[in-house]
Amino acid sequence: MRRIAGLPFALALSLCCLSPPAPARAQLAIGITVNAAPPPLPVYVQPPIPAPGYIWTPGYWAWSDDTGYYWVPRHMGASAGA
Repeated sequence: MRRIAGLPFALALSLCCLSPPAPARAQLAIGITVNAAPPPLPVYVQPPIPAPGYIWTPGYWAWSDDTGYYWVPRHMGASAGA
């Protein structure tokens, strides 16, 4: 009789072990807001390429939390294939 009394408990325990776990729910949201547009791009003429294998990289405005927008200058550099 003692064996039969423990049978429902053993069946319930085995069903709990065989059931899939509930999926974990996690959510992360990150928002970045800049309230000021960058200054307009300057107008300039691209210089002639000094030799084959060089590429012109135009300047652009970058953002820094400390100083705001700052200008990253343009330059002429060797291309990756050179």
